[in-house]
Amino acid sequence: MKDFFISYNKADRSWAEWIAWQLEEEGYSTIIQAWDFKAGSNFVLEMDKALKEARRVIAVLSPDYLNALYTYPEWATAFAQDPTGTGRNLIPVRVKDCKLSGLLSQVVYIDLVNCSEAEAKDKLLSEIKIGRQKPTKPPAFPGGNDIINPKPTFPENKKGKDNKKSFIDIPNFKKITDLDKNKFIAENFDALSKLLEHALSETKIKNPNFDYTLEKINPRKIFASLYLDGNLKNSIKIWMDNEIGFGTDSIKILSGRRVQVNYDNSYNEQINCEVKEDKMYLKMLFSFKSDKANDIESIFNIIWSDLVEHLRY
Repeated sequence: MKDFFISYNKADRSWAEWIAWQLEEEGYSTIIQAWDFKAGSNFVLEMDKALKEARRVIAVLSPDYLNALYTYPEWATAFAQDPTGTGRNLIPVRVKDCKLSGLLSQVVYIDLVNCSEAEAKDKLLSEIKIGRQKPTKPPAFPGGNDIINPKPTFPENKKGKDNKKSFIDIPNFKKITDLDKNKFIAENFDALSKLLEHALSETKIKNPNFDYTLEKINPRKIFASLYLDGNLKNSIKIWMDNEIGFGTDSIKILSGRRVQVNYDNSYNEQINCEVKEDKMYLKMLFSFKSDKANDIESIFNIIWSDLVEHLRY
C-alpha cells in the first residue's frame, strides 16, 4: 500500500509534483499521475488501481480542479470511505484561491495560498502528520543552477511579480508542421474518447435507469448510444477526418437520435488545431460557448453538457 494518491488537475501539475516530492523526501510513499502513469496505459484503469492502492487521497484544490469533470470521482471515493473524517482518508490542499461548496467544503483543508516555499513545506508536513517537521534541503526555485537530476521546484505565486523580459528579441525558427498538428489532434481525440467513456461510466453508476453502448469503430472513430429507461435518447459519433485528403486532420462530432455510423458527410461540431505564437491549441468552430474553450477538458464539458441535456426530455 502507498501512503498517498495525489489527485490534481493538469493545470496544477507543478503543485502536485512539488507536494509529492516533499512527502517522499519525508519518507512517505505517493502515487502521482505525472510519475506513475506510463504511456500506453489506460487512464481510467490506472486511476482505479491508484485509488485502491493508496491509504489516503490528497486533493490539490484550485478553480481548475473544482471545475474539472474527472476529478470528482477521485476525491469522492476517499470521502465515501471515510465520511466522518476519522481516518483522514481525504486531505484537501488548497494551492490557489477558490471557493468550496457541497460536501468538499465540510473537509478541513491545508491552505498553502500566498505561502513562501518554506512556509508551505512546514504547513504541509506538520498538518499531514502533526508534530513532525524533519528538515531537508529544499528543491531549488525556478531559475536555479541545479541541472543534475533537477528536483520539482516550488510553484511561485506570479501575481504582482515584476517579470522582466530580455531586451534582446531572440527569434524562434522552429515552425509547427502538418505532422505536428495531426499528432496534436490524435492525442486530443484519444483524450476525448477516454473522457466520454469515463463520463458515461460514472453516469451509469449514479443513475440505475441510465445505460449506454460505446463502440470503437476504428482507430479514428467512436460511436456511443445513450439510453434512459431502456429508450434511446441520444447518440454521439466522434471521428478524425481530413476533408481534402491532405494537410491536417480535424475532429468531427455528430450527435442526435438518428446518427448513422458509416455516413460521415454531416456533423454539428468541428474541432481544429490552431496555431498562435508558435503554440498549438484547439478551437471549436460552431459552439457559441467555446470562446475560452481551447483545451480538451473545457471542450468536453461543453459537448457533454449538450449531450446529456437531451436526456431530460
